[in-house]
Amino acid sequence: MQIHRNQRGNIDPLLIPLVVSVVLVVGLAGFGIWSYLQFSDQRDNTDQKIAAAVSEAEVVQKEVLEADFAERAKAPFDTWVSATSIGSIELTYPRLWSGYVDEKDRGSKPLNGFFHPNVVSADADTRYALRILVDESNYAKVVATYDKAIEKKTVKSKPFTVNGVSGVKVDGQIDKDYEGSIVILPLRDKTVRIWTESKTYLSDFEKIVLANLALEK
Repeated sequence: MQIHRNQRGNIDPLLIPLVVSVVLVVGLAGFGIWSYLQFSDQRDNTDQKIAAAVSEAEVVQKEVLEADFAERAKAPFDTWVSATSIGSIELTYPRLWSGYVDEKDRGSKPLNGFFHPNVVSADADTRYALRILVDESNYAKVVATYDKAIEKKTVKSKPFTVNGVSGVKVDGQIDKDYEGSIVILPLRDKTVRIWTESKTYLSDFEKIVLANLALEK
């Protein structure tokens, strides 16, 4: 833009308002174009955005309902009770789980049980939701097997009591192949171990199995 000057070489004062007006007009025009583009985007894509939001909400609601159904499907719970000759043990577990218990009145391992959702598989790679073992191992020695792991902080141990019977609960890397949680308790002249082999079932193990566990004094 060529700036007009008066005869003395000064800028014509009438040009200043004109320049300011031109700048304002250009700025307002730019803002108007931007606003129109935003309006057009909202106008053209509103239905699509609403549909996407509704679809996302439906997915979230479906996940919530499925989780709620899965929890409700576990109840009412099933209960398994061992033979009194071994020592009365009462296990409560979700009714959708199946169980296989090898129970004898004699031998070094009079009780060895497996519980898992739907079917108890014989696959060696299965990480069972619930295990129970009663054997002739010395209680103190069984607990001591976790001493090194406790020192390395790969597991945590705390007292655990059932019907006045004092034992321990160990959480973390309870086996070299998996993480889980195990309760160890003395039972007459034997030791009972109850555990889960997968973190997937920790909630059920805590809230259902251990919360309802019963053991003879």
